[in-house]
Amino acid sequence: MLENVIMPLDQSVGAARKMFRFGDNEMTELIIGIQKAFKPGVAARTSRVALLIFTCLLLSCASAVAQIRMAIEISPNEPVAGELVIVRVTVVNAGVAMVDNLRAEVEYPAGLAAMSDMLFSDGGDCTFLTNGSACNEGETAFWEIGSLSPGAGKTVYMTPTVAGGTPADLLIAFNGEVLEGASLRAVAGSEVVVVADRALELEVDADREPVAPGKTLGFELNFGNQSGTATTSTELRFPLPADTSLVGADGGGALVGNEVVWNIGILNPGDSGKRRVTVQLGGALGDGDLVEVDSAEISGESGFEIRRTRQQATTRVETASQLAFSIDMPAQPLRTNVASPIHLTVTNRGATVRSGVRAELFFPPGLADMSDALFSDGGDCTFLTNSTACDGGETAFWDIGTLPPGAGKTVTLSPAVLSASADGRVLSFFGRAFAEATPDFWQRRSLALEADRALELEVDADREPVAPGEVLRYELSFGNVGSAATSATELRLPLPAGTSFVEADGGGTLVANEVIWDIGTLNPGDSGKRRVAVQLEPALENGDLVEVDSAEISGESGFEIQRTRQQATTRVETASQLAFSIDMPAQPLRTNVASPIHLTVTNRGATVQSGVRAELFFPPGLADMSDALFSDGGDCTFLTGSTACDGGETAFWDIGTLPPGVGKTLTMVPSALLTNGDGRVLSFFGRAFANSTPDFWQRRSLALEADRALELEVDPDREPVASGGTLGYTLSFGNAGSTATTGTELRFPLPDGASLVVAEDGGLLDGNDVLWNLGTLDAGDVGRRRVELALDASSVAGDIVRGRSPRLAVKGSTMVSNDTHVRLRPADDFDFTLSLFPNIGQPEQPMAADLVVFNQAPFDITNVNLGLYFPAALIPLGDASISDGGDCSFVTSVSTCNPGESVIWQLGTMPGSSQLMRMLEPTLANIAQGTLVNFFARIRSDSTSGAFVKRTLPVGNFAPPPPPPDPAISVSGNGIEIVNGDTTPSPSDGTDFGSADFDGETITRNFTVENSNTGDLEISSVSITGTNSLDFLVVFGPAPTIGPSEQSILAIRFDPDTIGTRTATVSITSNDTDASPYTFDIQGQGEDASGELLFRDGFE
Repeated sequence: MLENVIMPLDQSVGAARKMFRFGDNEMTELIIGIQKAFKPGVAARTSRVALLIFTCLLLSCASAVAQIRMAIEISPNEPVAGELVIVRVTVVNAGVAMVDNLRAEVEYPAGLAAMSDMLFSDGGDCTFLTNGSACNEGETAFWEIGSLSPGAGKTVYMTPTVAGGTPADLLIAFNGEVLEGASLRAVAGSEVVVVADRALELEVDADREPVAPGKTLGFELNFGNQSGTATTSTELRFPLPADTSLVGADGGGALVGNEVVWNIGILNPGDSGKRRVTVQLGGALGDGDLVEVDSAEISGESGFEIRRTRQQATTRVETASQLAFSIDMPAQPLRTNVASPIHLTVTNRGATVRSGVRAELFFPPGLADMSDALFSDGGDCTFLTNSTACDGGETAFWDIGTLPPGAGKTVTLSPAVLSASADGRVLSFFGRAFAEATPDFWQRRSLALEADRALELEVDADREPVAPGEVLRYELSFGNVGSAATSATELRLPLPAGTSFVEADGGGTLVANEVIWDIGTLNPGDSGKRRVAVQLEPALENGDLVEVDSAEISGESGFEIQRTRQQATTRVETASQLAFSIDMPAQPLRTNVASPIHLTVTNRGATVQSGVRAELFFPPGLADMSDALFSDGGDCTFLTGSTACDGGETAFWDIGTLPPGVGKTLTMVPSALLTNGDGRVLSFFGRAFANSTPDFWQRRSLALEADRALELEVDPDREPVASGGTLGYTLSFGNAGSTATTGTELRFPLPDGASLVVAEDGGLLDGNDVLWNLGTLDAGDVGRRRVELALDASSVAGDIVRGRSPRLAVKGSTMVSNDTHVRLRPADDFDFTLSLFPNIGQPEQPMAADLVVFNQAPFDITNVNLGLYFPAALIPLGDASISDGGDCSFVTSVSTCNPGESVIWQLGTMPGSSQLMRMLEPTLANIAQGTLVNFFARIRSDSTSGAFVKRTLPVGNFAPPPPPPDPAISVSGNGIEIVNGDTTPSPSDGTDFGSADFDGETITRNFTVENSNTGDLEISSVSITGTNSLDFLVVFGPAPTIGPSEQSILAIRFDPDTIGTRTATVSITSNDTDASPYTFDIQGQGEDASGELLFRDGFE
């Protein structure tokens, strides 16, 4: 009878209902009977699939009344024995009425190991037979879904493991049903087949869930070859979900029938990749429907055998959630055995406060156990075996609490991949954000693994949050840490949705919706930075997310494409009351050298901020750093040592209270491990927050290079500085390498909110950059340049003047950059200076650092202390040599000041209007000529925010700036120079115009005005004076500005009004101070061509 039923049902479900005269209840009873009769492992797989299709067809008849739909999705589809599988169960209400008392159930099939109740989401459990805390074969897993309003849905999951020793080809079927009370409302099924080994990896990730009706939905397909042999003729296929249409596919994907097909070709062992496809939801897909991919597939031939892996994906359709949620993964493919931060961002897009907000992230097998100390914001894990660590298969979570409208929160964790994981393996992450009475917002992300990834890439937004309508700047840091060069290297950044392109440096061009840089050849150890700015469009409002998914660097090496990708998410929110910035050292960063990092926190608001705290992630690749190298009582969330900061931990400073307009600059002095390869990029991220104040985040990245040649330091004149005033910067530079650089340029991008007043020593404005053409910089040379800016008067106290990476570069190759940020404050109690002597140092030479502190306040300031950084280029100094009882924050010796430490003077109470001086007299070490030695100092007290100052001592051969631009005017006629002050007109140079009839004849002579020197020649005026000046007229020219080595024509007309010799003097006024005015005499002869006598007055 079953065979007779399937055919007519396949043709028409309605006809089947009519054939059997089934009502809705009878149809439901039939479905239950079929499901109970169906036992996995009895029939052939094709028969089981047919039965499942038959069940679903019957269900579609009843669901018009029952409203409820169910889907079961399993990953991976082809597990091996002992592997964890993710079983996701989605229940939706596609009807028009509320449905209550819903419960989802899934049979726990044979072939699975017993599963702890801790591996259920959403309070799921099992009807237990033998063990009340675990799920066993034959039991039923269940979740109390509760009520679903029309169009709403719920996704739950469990993560069982295929039992060890399970034979290959065993089919494991997961059969589920949804009950409303005791009544069946939906059924679904899915199955996996156990394989002996899975060569190919595939994960299919929708970019969001739910997706709103009528929107586009993006899918990312992550694949890899984790086997030991290549696959050939490799293809990737993605069937379009029902009632969707193709919008676009990258990577050469083409629509063939109803599938998007990519020809991957050869997929070598350990190789991985990503492809993206976007579909448009059709009009028939409304709230409560499901977008189902069943199934994407990757296949290829290996050893005369077709290797194949499939993967499903289900996304529910529902009008946009009040919450937005994003997962930022680290650069991928991901290196093994390295702590790699993951950022989760949750925002409230709605108009009402959301309470009970929680974020979760599945912690997949393949990750090493992670200490709870590596969670931010009190995150934790649903633990199985260890209450202080997160283990594979558990779920990380953060109880965020309340989010006001438009507000958001970013949380982090820093897991590491097990070193035993194979290259080409793909790890599947999925997470969600939810709140009371608010639907879940899901996102999935997958990461392929590669232990020796060659290319590095980090994408850093200049701030988070960004206010609606602002310009957001990204910095892309890249490098080649491999052993071979990449050719045809390209860097790409897709414009985030809701933004428009503003500008890109380094030759970046907008192609379609991507900014593309042609990097060319990237040699081993090389690194670089590129920058792009985007404008947030009006559609992006508080609570929205600006998502870069994904930037990419790619290049060819050994006939193989090397590729690394990186994401970046920035939340949109009206400016925080706090401002925060991170000043990194000069980069690329030298390894094994103490390198200060400065964090600045300010209160931009009108009220006191309490509970202020600053944090900075301490990335792997840094050497363990003693707590003594923190300023202001900083410390670390420790994993292994309570007196040192280790890679993967977070440095923090509890600042306490900040009054309006007040800020604080904090410092730590880490060093990069000597074992790091050149071209590696370290990713730093930090934040500042306070009680009831949103976090302000910033990210910074540093490339590494052990033997960097060029040096650059940027020192503001003072910090803090008043808004609306002027601010000067001194840029010190040097060449510490062994060879000269040519075509050397120094650039200083103007910060936002600042305009150029003057750039000394030949600086010119090039777009928004001040540019100095330094030309050749010999080995050991050092120099300085200065620039002065006018600050926007509309800036508020507590704002930060953000540097935009001034850089010293050799065209087409080496570059070093440096940042500095300055906080704004109308006035400060201290006037604070740091002076270094001599002006230019030499290796092994004694030097002095003089500090002067003046209390400008009319009252006493108590508990004043002064700190001076002791940089790496100095010889250790005994405490006895420090004046006035100063001491050092010791790391290795209690009686010696060593590089990286700070000298501290406890000044006690300073009376109003009093002044103190302190001096340090160290000796420079035997350092390379061309090195820059950067000092910084700070003043602190109980009642003030203090002040901060940086100064740099160049060590080497001072390369004086070129002489100031000096124009030089010269004039010639007929190619012959007319000397300044010439009083002898001559026909040869055109100053003698010859003869012209006084009755209307004219003669015009052209003279060449030339600028033969380096500065622009500015012509103020050209005048003709003398006895017969009215007989001569300037017809045109010269140009008001004549550039270096340029010329302009001066045309003069002779028009005599009588006969006889007519004379005058030409005078040219210019900015050539040596020859202004430039004068020469001219003459012409008036005659009467008619031969008639000319009678004058008085003639007799």
